[in-house]
Amino acid sequence: MEMHQVRYFIALARALNFTRAADECHVSQPALTKAIKLLEEELGGALVNRRIRPMRLTPLGENLRDRFAAIFDIALEIKAEAAHLARRVCEQEAIGLVSTLGAARASAIAARMREEFPDIALLVRHAAQPDLVSALADGEIDYAIIADCDGEDQRFDYRPLFTERYFLATTPAAAARMNGAVSLGELSGIDYVHRAHCELNDRTDRILREKGVEMESRFSTDQDETAKQMIAAGLGVAILPESYFDGSLGKCEIRDENLSRTISLARLKSRARGAADERLFASLEKFFCGQAR
Repeated sequence: MEMHQVRYFIALARALNFTRAADECHVSQPALTKAIKLLEEELGGALVNRRIRPMRLTPLGENLRDRFAAIFDIALEIKAEAAHLARRVCEQEAIGLVSTLGAARASAIAARMREEFPDIALLVRHAAQPDLVSALADGEIDYAIIADCDGEDQRFDYRPLFTERYFLATTPAAAARMNGAVSLGELSGIDYVHRAHCELNDRTDRILREKGVEMESRFSTDQDETAKQMIAAGLGVAILPESYFDGSLGKCEIRDENLSRTISLARLKSRARGAADERLFASLEKFFCGQAR
């Protein structure tokens, strides 16, 4: 039995709906459904009655709901206490960086932290946003540098670091033909390079659907450098943050949409704010303000 299974069941018991439970846990519905199924197989019985609407807990599920909630609370307390004791021994801080910031920027941040906080062992986790959100909520990391394109998660405190716009990425030659600007309606029928971990995917899909723009997603990757190489090779276009652009890509302003993301330092609201938080934020803010974007 894994703790994430327990967390998923608690959410499902509260929502009595797989979709809402998955949204609450910031995972896909298939992932949550699979985890619940494996938990039921391990326990030897169904936890929810899927045959009736609205869904209900089975007697086994009712019996285990409060006990699982108590177990999960104890696990969080143990994690928090263990993390506190570990920091007292080796002063370790765990920080997560959303993968769309790029590996080079993650390395630069780690180098800056080592320089400014030589007495702190820094654990850097570079991952997709949903994974970082779950890790932060579960106490596995102390801070996360994430994007908040679609609003803030009420479980966290946010300290904005910088905001950047999104542009259409294409080849330099194509950008020149477009005179550096394009409307979304002009993109119908064009091949689109899909970035699996992009925080803007749902919002972009919604906007394109509302405007009646149909694009072909023939290529998909979870590696941003691969996406950039595909775009530079003329295999398709993508909507990228401004910091992604270098000499290999052409950049076009999107006339009819002002898409942007704010990169913020996030931490659990339940975590007591101390001097270390302010020092870390000040250092990161100084770092990002000094970055050319």
